[in-house]
Amino acid sequence: MRLLVLLTLLPACSGAQSAELILTNGKIFTADATTPYVNALAIKGAKILAVGSNQTIQKLAGVKTRRIDLKGKTVVPGFNDAHDHLGWLIPVGQSFQGA
Repeated sequence: MRLLVLLTLLPACSGAQSAELILTNGKIFTADATTPYVNALAIKGAKILAVGSNQTIQKLAGVKTRRIDLKGKTVVPGFNDAHDHLGWLIPVGQSFQGA
């Protein structure tokens, strides 16, 4: 009886931490001074579950997990740059003062 309960609950427990996407065999920039680069990354939804070695991250894979072999390519965080250069509208030598 205990074994049946354990086998019934096991899929629910393991699915809770299953990654939707795993990237392996890459050079993944973490921006962490103690570990600036790792080889693998696990993602679930819009959140990073874990970063680390290929072996560690593979343990987070489920049956439906999509896997991408980066083949040594680099991954960096998304950079969002929200500024503009309005100066291209102004002729050289003029400024925005008095506008």
